[in-house]
Amino acid sequence: MTADARAILMQMFSAFNQRDLEGTLEHFAPDVAWRDEATHERRTGRLELGAYWEKAWKETDLRIAPMTIDVGAGKTRARVQELAKAADGTVLVNRKLDYVFTFEGVFIASMFADQTTIETDDQDDDNGDDE
Repeated sequence: MTADARAILMQMFSAFNQRDLEGTLEHFAPDVAWRDEATHERRTGRLELGAYWEKAWKETDLRIAPMTIDVGAGKTRARVQELAKAADGTVLVNRKLDYVFTFEGVFIASMFADQTTIETDDQDDDNGDDE
């Protein structure tokens, strides 16, 4: 499943970033479980997940860039760069963190954002030293 999990996640992230809802959801199990880290609400199933993402895509421009994907026993961990912008271009979120996935065959059965792994990217890390 190692190569398959990586390929599935890369396809899913690509579809997500293209706002291809059908292409994104086809990689998830029909009864996928996902916890919304912002509201702590649990989403279950493709329909709930799709409705959530459709709403979110109208409110923000979220791009997720996978950096590494490590397939382990029972869990797959993807290190990602999240960049979310408001409609006016204001950066809302710019961070790195891990997403943890479980699979049922070729489908993503669950996923969550591991909040303990967050690294924030500062927009202006100028320390005032121009030399």
